[in-house]
Amino acid sequence: MDIFYKTDWLNREPPYAFTWDHLLFIALFILIGVLLAFLLRRKDGKIVKNVLISLWIFYIVLQIFYYGLIYARVIKNPTEYPFEIRKMLPLHSCLMFMYVFPFAIFSKNEIVKRAASSFLVIVNMIMGFITLFVGCPGECSALSFFGLQTLLYHSLDVIIPLIMLVTGYYDIKKKDVFSGLIVFSILAFVIWTFDAIMGCDYGMRLFLFL
Repeated sequence: MDIFYKTDWLNREPPYAFTWDHLLFIALFILIGVLLAFLLRRKDGKIVKNVLISLWIFYIVLQIFYYGLIYARVIKNPTEYPFEIRKMLPLHSCLMFMYVFPFAIFSKNEIVKRAASSFLVIVNMIMGFITLFVGCPGECSALSFFGLQTLLYHSLDVIIPLIMLVTGYYDIKKKDVFSGLIVFSILAFVIWTFDAIMGCDYGMRLFLFL
């Protein structure tokens, strides 16, 4: 178990993610996601909704466990692993899905619901797919918890919106593109403002989509 939770970098040269273990897990997770989406494509809307919510909860549990381990390490050895506000809060741009998803599922306002859904399937899914290859911390082995967790939740950034599209849970329309970009702009503004005030770089990867 010590090996599984090992967080020491492997000190290999970029591109970190393009190693057999990372590519294998990326292919496996995406394949499972595609199969799940097609299995659900003719299911009742309530079943699809429950599956989506279950995946979102799993996504949150992954983050709680991940940050729990990070903070436990800080508490245990604050000299070697000091708390750094610039990278130890759940505010990274790739986590925007976690905060927007409830509006796409639970909102009673149709405009808000469609805007959130548009963001998920247009911006977040593309961002999640790109980050799988260029943003995942490949300096951690994919056979460790930290590497596997990161690959898994970035895969969910792709899989959940894919299920929404394939099942028809969200029927994307041209006019929704603009509202999805508005959601993205609002989130980017909030993250960049926080970065500017606190000297952080949580919104750094958002530059990929400008």
